[in-house]
Amino acid sequence: MFWIEDFSGRYEGYLEYEYRDDKCVVKKGKLKHVKIIHQTGSKITVFSFTQKPDGTPSSVSESLGLHVDKTNGDKHFELIYSYLNHGSTEQNFSPHYGTEIIKVIGTHKKKISGRYFTERLPYLTKGIFKDMKWISKNEEHEF
Repeated sequence: MFWIEDFSGRYEGYLEYEYRDDKCVVKKGKLKHVKIIHQTGSKITVFSFTQKPDGTPSSVSESLGLHVDKTNGDKHFELIYSYLNHGSTEQNFSPHYGTEIIKVIGTHKKKISGRYFTERLPYLTKGIFKDMKWISKNEEHEF
């Protein structure tokens, strides 16, 4: 991990999601989204959660395995990882695994773009990350 830029910190933006309900109708939405990247010389961990309309955090996802590639002439970094979300009995969300593919762009004004998909039951979900900007080096979080 010593050959890559340090992109640890807190990123905030939006998650645009979609899924097909039991009648095969596509449902879409947009939620505030937070990613916290913790990076050391040997490991990167990504924590993610959305914010419910009342501002409280949803269930937290934590990366499990992670692969890093340099892209765009070695100027950007792509992170590909699986994650586990333990679900939320309060929201009636079951635990699930998912995969995210995100690109970290920039070194001073960092931002994230990318997409994800899950095997969440009863409906598989997928989506994209929009306007995800680096907020601070602070890795503290609400969970």
